[in-house]
Parts: sequence; C-alpha cells; structure tokens
Amino acid sequence: MYRNVPALIAVAVVCSCVRQYEPPSLDEPHAIVKVRVSYHDTPGPRLSETVRLNGYSVDMPAPDNRRSVPGIRAVRVRPEVTQWAFHSLFFHTVTRTERVPHTVSESYACGTQTSGYGQYRSTSSRYCTRTRTEYRTRTVTEQVRDGSCSGEVAHVPQVGGVYLVQFDFYAHGRCAVQCLRQHPQPNATFRFTPCGDADDFPVHGPAAQLEPGTQ
Repeated sequence: MYRNVPALIAVAVVCSCVRQYEPPSLDEPHAIVKVRVSYHDTPGPRLSETVRLNGYSVDMPAPDNRRSVPGIRAVRVRPEVTQWAFHSLFFHTVTRTERVPHTVSESYACGTQTSGYGQYRSTSSRYCTRTRTEYRTRTVTEQVRDGSCSGEVAHVPQVGGVYLVQFDFYAHGRCAVQCLRQHPQPNATFRFTPCGDADDFPVHGPAAQLEPGTQ
C-alpha cells in the first residue's frame, strides 16, 4: 500500500484551543523525557500526528520517512504525574465535483396598479417576486482515512531523572506506548528499566519492545 510514496506529507492538526506545553526553566526542578515516535508501517501517504503532555501540545520533528528515522525530542518536565497521549492518523484525499442547488429570487411584471385620486391618478406596472432553483458545480476535497491508532502512558518523573517515552505505530489499530527510565553505565552505554521500578510508578499504558541500542 502506497509503497512508492517517497515521503510522508506531514499535516499539522493542532486546534487553536490546545495550548503549547511550556516546560520548566533550567533552574526549576525537572526531569528529562526523550519522546520517541516510530512508524513500522505507513498505511497512507499523509500523516496527521499529535502528541500531548497533560493535555498540552508538544511539537515533534516533521514525520517524513519515519519508517527509517524515528522522531525524537527531549522535553523538560516537572516532578508530577505526567500523562502522555499519542495519536497518529494516516489518510489520503479524494477530489470530486458535485452539483449544489441554490435558490435565486427574481422580480417580474405581473399586471398594473393604480394609485392617486382624480387628476393625480396614475397607473404603473406591478411586480411580483418568485424563486427558482439553480445548480452550480463546485470542487470538494475529502479526507479518506487509511489507518490510525492512539496510545497513552503516565508516570511520575523524578528530579534529575532521564526517561524514554516511546510510541510505536505498527498498523491500523495496532500501536504501543511505554515509559522507561534511562540509567547511564560506566562503559558509556545505558540501561533501561520500566517506569515504576524503585522510585517511579506507571499509571497506564501497554509495553512494547525497544530495538537494541535505543538511546
């Protein structure tokens, strides 16, 4: 499906009523969350993607060619219950023409009328109003959904902690989201543990396997 599409076309769908997330300043207590979005399938040529943090919008890198290059962004977060919500919608557009009826009003002569008295009497044409239906042709572009999936996860980040919140899209209705804490190792690598172990706890969200070497 759409295998010859060279790159996905990103369409920003951010409602004006959704405010942008404002992270804490560098001198405020905070943790770092690496938000990672990965697509293992692209069921449509266009993509609408939203990421929310406690209901606020979080901008991600443009999702072009996400099948090989996942989008990732580091976000400063406060040490409080943090809810992440992801939604991805693949779609294509169809353009068609249609005839649309509309009503037109027009005046026409429908007899005469007399006004005045005596020598001031005069006769003039009387006009009536009628309506008729006309048709116009217009071009309509419609969005056709090819596949979508949503996921959520929540945790309580600890001050100074570094976390990975990952959303994986596999197919229509098949996605997974997980939260992991990143622990630096002496050999300059990282070890990951699920949020909830020791000093964190998970609130909701299915798990998915990370590719080896994910950082």
